Amino acid sequence: MKQSEFENINNLEKNHWWYVGMREIWTSILPLITLKKKFHNILDIGCGTGGNLLSLKKFGNAEGLEYDDFAFKLCKKNHHTCFKGSILELHKIRKKYQLITVFDVLYQFDKEKVRNILSNIYNLLEIEGFLMIREPAFSLAFGKHDLEVGTKTRFVKKDFREMFENLGYELKFITYLNFFLFPPIVLKRKFDFLGDNRPNSDLKTSSNTTNKVLKKVLELEKEILMFLIKSFPNLCSSIFPFGVSIFLIAQRKK
Repeated sequence: MKQSEFENINNLEKNHWWYVGMREIWTSILPLITLKKKFHNILDIGCGTGGNLLSLKKFGNAEGLEYDDFAFKLCKKNHHTCFKGSILELHKIRKKYQLITVFDVLYQFDKEKVRNILSNIYNLLEIEGFLMIREPAFSLAFGKHDLEVGTKTRFVKKDFREMFENLGYELKFITYLNFFLFPPIVLKRKFDFLGDNRPNSDLKTSSNTTNKVLKKVLELEKEILMFLIKSFPNLCSSIFPFGVSIFLIAQRKK
């Protein structure tokens, strides 16, 4: 990913509606699905500038793995614990983790390579450890931002269900996110392509009003998901039929 995009992330991820809203969703859902409030060791693969590590530290001893030199330096500058390494070389890591997270990283690979990555992550998990993933969803939502960040794959539920087959994972929960904003986002992205096909980042500063309104939309999704999970403890999939992102929690079987 371009250095300019990491700079955008570093500048916006503390207050931007998408980052704030997504963090509130997964930090709320994680303990409900795993029935754990603490994990003794956590690894965030592709941690970028470290925004999610700040929230993961609330759940336990969290460290990040980052391949990009510029992002790694920013992560260190932000006082996060991280080490240099590639998601394609996970076999070099000798440590085991109780929770592994992957936020918007797998989209840079084709599905066969993703399956191999998931297999390698499995070997890094402790028995009954958890894997939490969030990635872009639906090729229909492909836009100029995808060109900017090098998106190769946008996923649907079926993709992960098929990739998890025979890998030893139990899928505990899966849902689409950004459901309510999916139609306007797709329309905007298709409209943007009418002018030209040049890459262009979606990460831009929003007005305070826009930021507050969009955060409220994601907050509504969070409340709906939490209600469903609490009301139906065995719920494995949410009612949202589509969304801009896909989110899941899986567990390594014994």
